[in-house]
Amino acid sequence: MKNIFGILVTAAAVFLFSLNSFAETKAAEAAPVVKAQESAQKTVAAPAKVEESGSGIGTHLFNMGRGVVNIGTCWVEVFRCMLYRDAEVPLYGFIYGACEGAGFTVMRAFTGVTDILFLGYEPANVFEPRFAEFVWESPWLPKQNFQFKTPVLPED
Repeated sequence: MKNIFGILVTAAAVFLFSLNSFAETKAAEAAPVVKAQESAQKTVAAPAKVEESGSGIGTHLFNMGRGVVNIGTCWVEVFRCMLYRDAEVPLYGFIYGACEGAGFTVMRAFTGVTDILFLGYEPANVFEPRFAEFVWESPWLPKQNFQFKTPVLPED
């Protein structure tokens, strides 16, 4: 019982701290921006526009849903990486892709768990083009880099 109470208090503290940090971030974005060239002329640029999305519940629910989906689909990373690397190098890529996919599986499961544990508040964005938010958005095959040039035939 004591452990459950401690976990709930910790979760509430993290939630309240992140709300305070989120408000400070929005206030910092709304501050006026002074550009280097304009500062010499003593003019100040207009403040940056801040999109008001209410309390941000929609994005937090989306992030929590992304966490659930990433936990459920993390195992697909093994097959995706095997296909991706096998298209680059036929036999070695298949083996290397399985190892890389195992690592991406752990990473995707970890990001899903953190999305759920932090109640949708994103502490840092770890997603990039090679490791997208969802497994189906990540590249399954490498881009084709054709290096074939049409031969020029000599004129007789």
